[in-house]
Amino acid sequence: MTDALFERYKEALRRGHVASQRGRFDEALDAYGDAAKVAPDRALPLVGIGLVLTRLGKSSEALSAFDLALDRSPTDETALRGRIDMLLALGDRSRAAETLDRLVPVLES
Repeated sequence: MTDALFERYKEALRRGHVASQRGRFDEALDAYGDAAKVAPDRALPLVGIGLVLTRLGKSSEALSAFDLALDRSPTDETALRGRIDMLLALGDRSRAAETLDRLVPVLES
């Protein structure tokens, strides 16, 4: 990633974080989406999207975002925790337990 692209990525993440903290969730989703377009191989923007969707009560969509993040970074602690929470919210205790099994070694390391 070039320096210019990395700066665009960082700025989009910053906008997403600030907007999320201020409760401007549509703006946060747009900013995290921008970051994901700049760096499609990175998990962090997708984790941000998942966290915002969680706050909006959109469990299925949040789960999809966390799954995409885990495709990119299978040991991302926040994505694993988010996936567990969303699976529990959706009543899928079995898959939540499987994901918890994936989280344990991450926490141990």
